[in-house]
Amino acid sequence: ALATALREHIHSEAAMQSVSGHCIGQQGPCNRACARRVSGRVGPVSASSLVSDLRRLRASPDTNKSIIPTTKLRLFLDSARRTQIEQWMSTGLFHGITCDPVILQQDGIKCDLASLSLLTQQALELGCREVHLQAWGSSVAQMSSTAFDLAGIDPQRVVVKLPFTLEGIQTAGLLRNSNVRVTITGLFTPPQVLVAQAVGADYASPYLGPMNDAYGGSGGLEQVCEMQRVLQGCQPRMRLMVTSIRDTADLTRLASIGCNTFALTPTLAAKLFTNPFTIDAAGEMEAAAQANGGGADALRKVEVPVAVQHEREAFAASRAAAMAAATGSQL
Repeated sequence: ALATALREHIHSEAAMQSVSGHCIGQQGPCNRACARRVSGRVGPVSASSLVSDLRRLRASPDTNKSIIPTTKLRLFLDSARRTQIEQWMSTGLFHGITCDPVILQQDGIKCDLASLSLLTQQALELGCREVHLQAWGSSVAQMSSTAFDLAGIDPQRVVVKLPFTLEGIQTAGLLRNSNVRVTITGLFTPPQVLVAQAVGADYASPYLGPMNDAYGGSGGLEQVCEMQRVLQGCQPRMRLMVTSIRDTADLTRLASIGCNTFALTPTLAAKLFTNPFTIDAAGEMEAAAQANGGGADALRKVEVPVAVQHEREAFAASRAAAMAAATGSQL
């Protein structure tokens, strides 16, 4: 949406008045997202500068809400690895990232304030609008101490995750009294949704995969559906963020009953792009374009930023791995 808003209003040099910031035909400052004025530069807008500006705009808490997608759907990336965050945030699909001590350990990130401060800074620079970080501690005093430290990294865009324990709920109450946003994690039963809402959490996060393991078959999915119905009955501000999703089909099943917030692993995100019929259809269109004159335009020298090229290569590798895994599971 940001890219569309910017590209729609990129004017020629003759149509720009760079000193006043007005567009020809306007009596006052242009109220549209003019690319040269947004970026603070005058002249041709390069691909690399546009990518940089889009990331900066997405990451800014002051970004004009009119150019942010109006859908209620929010997707979060379950990862703390910079290469994965960079790869997937460049697609424009994700609202932000979420991680916990287990993910940090898997991705080789220390579970300390300095490491999480750096992770947050990098994630925000790459376009994340929210970063969910989990606090730790064996007592309310310890947990609240780390929670306030994490919130202090960026009070507007860091959401503190807390476990569904008595200590976690007590800590959540302290944070909410200080206007710190909170996610309650590790929900397994519908009544826990009521507790999370009562304490004023912004998000409540059930673990779908482990719930299916615990209840057998699709029992976990049924429990999450019941959670969403409970939530809707209370007309909440809180969002149910479903995590540990293993099958893309579960996304549509949950969305059909009102769930609109999901945390996806990079592997699951890649599976969204592995449908063989879609790939064949896109290939057919590309072949037709190449055979019907498009090849000449493709031969023109186009400068692709190194960072963008690396993102493309990483994305292609991830998709190939997901396709291989999908093929193996079908066999």
